[in-house]
Amino acid sequence: MAIKNPYQAYQTNSVTTASPGELTLMLYNGCLKFLHLGKKAIEEGNVQEKNNKHSKSTKHYTRVYGDVKYGRAHEQEPTIAL
Repeated sequence: MAIKNPYQAYQTNSVTTASPGELTLMLYNGCLKFLHLGKKAIEEGNVQEKNNKHSKSTKHYTRVYGDVKYGRAHEQEPTIAL
């Protein structure tokens, strides 16, 4: 079976082989990315896109906060939505 999207395969592999600390960092970086994209959408006046990015950043932040506050980073399976 051929890989249809090599970049997606790379992303999946990087998440499944990452350590718990690296997963938490990936989530944090994803949160920052979506916050910046949401800010850009606000500047462009695109309310729907702003809401979409804000929702994604909130999901990432909630996961990072839970991992850090409750020390669950080492217990979780990789569940980062790419």
